Amino acid sequence: MKFVPGSETCQKITSVALSPNNRYLAVSEKTHDDKAQIIIYDLMTDTPKKRKVLTSPEASTSEFVSVAFSPDSKYLAAQATAPDWTLFLWTWEKNKLLTSTKNTGVTQVTFSPHDNTLMAVSGKNMLKQVKFHEGQLKQQAFHKVQPQAFTSHTWLSEDRVVIGNESGQVHILDGGELKQTLTLGEHEVGAVCGYNRGLIASCGGHLVIYECLDNHWKVAKKLQTPLVSDASKNGECIVQITVCPTDDTYVVGTDTKQLFTGSLSNVTAIGEESDVLEYISGGFHSGPITGLSVAVRKPLVATSSLDKTVRIWNYLTNQLEYWKDFSEEVFTVSIHPNGHQILAGFGDKLRLLNILIDDFRVVKEFQIWGCKEACFSHGGHYFAAVHGNIIKIFSSVTFEQVSAMKGHNGRVRSVVWSADDQKIISCGTDGAVYEWEVATGARVHEQVLKGTQYTAAVFSPNGKSYASASDGTLREIQEGQVLRTVDLPASINGCALSRSGKLLLCALGGNEEGTCGSVVGVRIPLFSPPSIVVTPGHDAPITRIQMNQEENMLFTAGDDGLVMVWSVADREGRVKPSNEAPIFYEEVLVTRADMEEKMALTDELRTRVEELKMENEYQLRLKDLNYTEKIKELTEKFIQEMESLKSKNQILRVEKEKEIARFDEQTRLSEEKFSQEKSDQEASANSKLMQEYEKYQELLNQKHKMEEMFLRKERELQMQHDQAIHELEEDYEARLAERSRDLEKKEGEHRQAQREHKEEIRQIENDVDQEVLSLKDKYETRLKEEFDSNLKLKGETGILKKKFSNLQKEIEQGQEDYKSIQTDNAKLEAFIASLQKDIAGLKHEITERDETIQEKEKKIIELKKKCQELEKYKFVLDYKIKELKKQIEPRENDIRQQQEQIHEMESELERFNKSNTNLELELSELKQKLSASNIELQEERLRVKDCRTLNSRILAGLHEAVDSLQEPAKMRSIVKTMYEKYGRFAVGQPSKKKGQKIGQDLDAEVELVRQREYLEKNLKSIREKLKRDHELHRQENLKVLQDNNVLLQEINVLRRELKISRADTSKLETKLKLLKRREKKVDEPDTVEPALLEKEKTIELQQSEIARLSSETSKLRKELDRRPTSGSRLPPME
Repeated sequence: MKFVPGSETCQKITSVALSPNNRYLAVSEKTHDDKAQIIIYDLMTDTPKKRKVLTSPEASTSEFVSVAFSPDSKYLAAQATAPDWTLFLWTWEKNKLLTSTKNTGVTQVTFSPHDNTLMAVSGKNMLKQVKFHEGQLKQQAFHKVQPQAFTSHTWLSEDRVVIGNESGQVHILDGGELKQTLTLGEHEVGAVCGYNRGLIASCGGHLVIYECLDNHWKVAKKLQTPLVSDASKNGECIVQITVCPTDDTYVVGTDTKQLFTGSLSNVTAIGEESDVLEYISGGFHSGPITGLSVAVRKPLVATSSLDKTVRIWNYLTNQLEYWKDFSEEVFTVSIHPNGHQILAGFGDKLRLLNILIDDFRVVKEFQIWGCKEACFSHGGHYFAAVHGNIIKIFSSVTFEQVSAMKGHNGRVRSVVWSADDQKIISCGTDGAVYEWEVATGARVHEQVLKGTQYTAAVFSPNGKSYASASDGTLREIQEGQVLRTVDLPASINGCALSRSGKLLLCALGGNEEGTCGSVVGVRIPLFSPPSIVVTPGHDAPITRIQMNQEENMLFTAGDDGLVMVWSVADREGRVKPSNEAPIFYEEVLVTRADMEEKMALTDELRTRVEELKMENEYQLRLKDLNYTEKIKELTEKFIQEMESLKSKNQILRVEKEKEIARFDEQTRLSEEKFSQEKSDQEASANSKLMQEYEKYQELLNQKHKMEEMFLRKERELQMQHDQAIHELEEDYEARLAERSRDLEKKEGEHRQAQREHKEEIRQIENDVDQEVLSLKDKYETRLKEEFDSNLKLKGETGILKKKFSNLQKEIEQGQEDYKSIQTDNAKLEAFIASLQKDIAGLKHEITERDETIQEKEKKIIELKKKCQELEKYKFVLDYKIKELKKQIEPRENDIRQQQEQIHEMESELERFNKSNTNLELELSELKQKLSASNIELQEERLRVKDCRTLNSRILAGLHEAVDSLQEPAKMRSIVKTMYEKYGRFAVGQPSKKKGQKIGQDLDAEVELVRQREYLEKNLKSIREKLKRDHELHRQENLKVLQDNNVLLQEINVLRRELKISRADTSKLETKLKLLKRREKKVDEPDTVEPALLEKEKTIELQQSEIARLSSETSKLRKELDRRPTSGSRLPPME
């Protein structure tokens, strides 16, 4: 990877172009003085070398929107923007401008891939081809397309151009004619690009690849960016597409600073579904970066951004190792020194996450709202988090709060640990820089400057610290005192100090003197003016800056979404990188479940590989056998074909000799014919030449005559011209005299206007003088009032001084009284000699009580602080209780409604059970009826079978009777015997009753089947309804149980807090009782009583408040106890 630095006067880069031979790069810049220039770099050197600088000859050109190289890389075309809209063409190696032309609204210019002089330009309502010919750009072809807002175009061949518009359409033009229009979507076409088999076009966040088959364009593949969803079809727009020279890979750029890639080798026809584009290196930040942190034992850099992502980069391989999308913005990030954990600050909480092999997993969540600053200590056993204007220190092992540091009145902008993790330094927008002790949370040193907004602070090894401010001021501080102050060119957003303490690297913001996004190296110790080195980098203010542990790399992140890695080198030794190679951990965190899953998958894949090996070996053996057979067949076929080709070759050789002889004969004949025709043509040409010479002589005579006539006419026209000029001169002189008279008149009017203008100026000056005098009087009166007020204040200060002197006299008098009392006490000592022992004991007791009183006063002060905290906590509890009441009321209503629904469902279930039992009884009866009808059916079938056998016998007898039809006696005997034999059976038609009985049985059977089907359908629908009701009831019970659990947890928390507050009150009561008892023993009143009375009042107020809170919690507990429990579960479906 190579970086191409811009020029020192560069304000922004507007366009770039790479030559077709991949050697030169053209960069279009807009300078600070609003001028446009193009710099040509040679990329074949180790560092890109500047070859030429091309500037516009027109002063109004401020920037170029498009630049392009010709196919042979000799010409360079550039299109300027408003107001001139000029297209320039250079031979850039000679720095020579060939020509220029104006084209309004053009946004893109490209060269034809096969012609150095043919270009296409497009823009709003503009599409044409221009060709460089005879030193000018002339329009080459008129495209038969309606004027549209064109966005992008590209060449596919010498005559074929593809262009997209804002309506989501792509037009294919061949030779200036519209051949086909492809519709991509509703959004504008962001970019189009051609390759050897078709074209690639983008519409919003969608990418479509077309292939040309028999002059018909068909969709080969559809893709989309990951941010495009069904709800928002245009989450990000593709603005640039390029294809590699081998036409097998394409790269796509979007307006959210993302790069995607794909392969063109596996493009196949698909359906309507779109694939997702793949990121290059996992993607980049698309929003401002809010946090940056470097690990110690891993080459990792963690960054967070307002694009709701956290990304972890490997700065040795320049690859993205891990990244994750969150549902809310991430305000800060800090990586643990061992590289296995990160801290991420969100709007509602601070999360501690483990870095797994392919994911981030939450370990602990801390209730810190809007945390914008968090950092691990150098040892990793502590971490600091900013909660509003409070800095909290937590243990990263037990997750308990170690200390809380209160003192800032504004937002805390920076928190930095000392090298031994015993202290931290913080600064904020309130103009304060504090140094804290971690173990106790006490403030060691402080330095406050009102009106200053500090942005960063760092520790120095010599005990000093350096703080940077938003006004560009850098201060050196020691023990709360500012030693030195220097000013940098712009506001400072962050600092990084080397371990030697001799080089300070600052990140600049703002936009002063074009230094926005630059890194400044400041020499330590500070001097005024400072010794600095400014290095430009980012396109926006830098938000974070940090060095790695080895101090050979510097990392910066800015509002432009970029993370830059700088190499730090200093020949003077202010930065001392470590000579030893850094020790980096290679281990990663893996959960047991993931490990077991991976091992199971590995075992499965291993067995699958073994199976595939065996299968492949078997397939290879089969293929070897098949190939040997095929080789034998091919060798035999090859030998046969060789023999046939040899015979054919001999035949063709004979034919060749015959053709050569025939060709020689034809050549000889054609040469003879050609010589004859040549002589004939020479004779005809000579005759024609003589005729043309005679015509030339005639034309020459005519020319002489026409020249004489032309000279005569010229003389006549000259005379007419002279006469006309004389008339025009007379007319012009008359008009000139008239104009001179008008001019004298206008000059008189002008002098009159000047006099009027001077009079107006004089009047305005008088008015201004009057206004100035009035303002002067006004401010003089105000000054007098201020002077009077100062005199009054001086009088008041004199009165106060007198009062102070009186009070001093009273104090002296009191001291004299005290001395007299001491003398009286000395006189009384003779009377209390016997009581000296008791007095000594009492004195000792008094001293002890004084000590206890002092201790009590300290404890009372601490209790006051606790009372304040309890009041805050009480306010929070009140708010929580109100919220709980608001939550409990609708939940109780929901519970009542659900209980009513449960009762209704139970009653409905009872009805269903009754109906089921009735249906089962009816079903059993119908089954019995069906079995009886089956028995009767079998009997009827046997009866029918007997009747059929009887009928067959009767038919056989009738056949015999038919044979003896001519013999009446025999026939009579046969009939008689048949009657005797079959007459006893009821062979005739069944009786009417029996037929009716059979019909009734059949009707009953049909009715039975119909009722059975109806009952089965009803039973099925009842079972399905019962199942749905059971599932609904189960879900509602689960929801109610979850709500109950949440409320019980909150009640338990309130109970614990109430218990703690009761214990505190009991301690306070016992302490107050002891104080009262000891005060009764003391004879003389002292100055502690009013303070104790005030504290007793505050304690009584706290007790009343605690009692009120306990009553409210008891009410809430009773209301929760009154809530009905969930009913029993419904029986499961069978």
